[in-house]
Amino acid sequence: MRILSRLMVLGLVAIVAWLAGGGRGAALELERNGTRYEIALPLPKGTKISRSGVDRRFSVNGIGVSMRLIQDSYSECGKLTSERESNGFKRNHTSLPFTAVITPRECSTQLYSPERVTTKTHYVWLDMCQCYAAIHFSYADGERKRFEQVSPPILAALRKPSSAGSKGKAPTGLELDSDWLEAFRIFKKRGFPAALVYNILGDTAHIALGAAGLSDRYAEELARLYGTSVKDVKDGKAASASWFYDLETGFAIGSASPQQIASNLSSCYRNYDYWRACKLNYHQEQGCRLTKAWKTVCGAYMKEGMSQMIGDLCFWEPRGDLPMLAGADTREKSVMLPGGKKVAKAPGKKKKKVKQAAASNVPYCADDGPGGWRDYLTYLRDKGEGVPAGLGL
Repeated sequence: MRILSRLMVLGLVAIVAWLAGGGRGAALELERNGTRYEIALPLPKGTKISRSGVDRRFSVNGIGVSMRLIQDSYSECGKLTSERESNGFKRNHTSLPFTAVITPRECSTQLYSPERVTTKTHYVWLDMCQCYAAIHFSYADGERKRFEQVSPPILAALRKPSSAGSKGKAPTGLELDSDWLEAFRIFKKRGFPAALVYNILGDTAHIALGAAGLSDRYAEELARLYGTSVKDVKDGKAASASWFYDLETGFAIGSASPQQIASNLSSCYRNYDYWRACKLNYHQEQGCRLTKAWKTVCGAYMKEGMSQMIGDLCFWEPRGDLPMLAGADTREKSVMLPGGKKVAKAPGKKKKKVKQAAASNVPYCADDGPGGWRDYLTYLRDKGEGVPAGLGL
């Protein structure tokens, strides 16, 4: 939507959505650089909204909510979460590791205050103002269940303002994504186990940003499709890994749509011990090509006498005090890839098609330095762990 000047906008309001799911929506009037907008949210009738500058504050079922439009322009959502956490640290707030979720159109983080109050923040991209909306949910210890009931419908209204009109039903945040439902059918046709599909889905930002019960609904759908039980879907024996790049082909799982993941993921991943079944051509997290030495290292995983922690170097995130991979912010990587929607794009930019890069265009993985196999194996050897021989350590 074209941004108008303050004079031109007098008396005019841009409506993002009018949500009326069995009740009335409350219109929040927000302002960004002199331009006024109204955003209809599924709030209880009679919700009192207070103003403080560009901030709007209200309470729903005891959960404090504060919302504003970001006044400055940001090319990426991750900067907002970083600034939020940095400012929180100055106030002695803490941020738990692995809680930030970062995608181009939405990201979130949470802070915990000395007063034992958790504040969960989401930054959601709005096309109507070409800006991010910031919304903060604050709740005290013991109120998490209420927070999980209050936040999903509000966030769903921000994410999909066109999903409900004046006569439509307000979204609940528990709606199943049609792209993932189609991907489930593709996975099943290709012979991928339901439990594996559930694991892949669970590693996406779609679930990390979604409502608490969303993954349960998908488990029920997978159980119905495969003709099995929800327990088998959730607890069945299946591979669990960091789903970034295909070991055999280098296919970028993280920037693909659900259907593309289901269609292109190598068949070797159907095996529980996929690290044995797949050809080791690419690094599953970094996406680089494996050198001969790298293949020797990764191929030693789970062999007799070898350290099981080799898997942390080759197939998933390092744990505990292990050295980090080169350039890896595991908090961001672990939740951004893959996204739960079609190919992710930065706001305002054209969508790029996902394609497998030619091998000659993909650099080789570094043998030395942080994240290289040499430093990592030296670390394991010094701890008394079994490491592959013949690599010049």
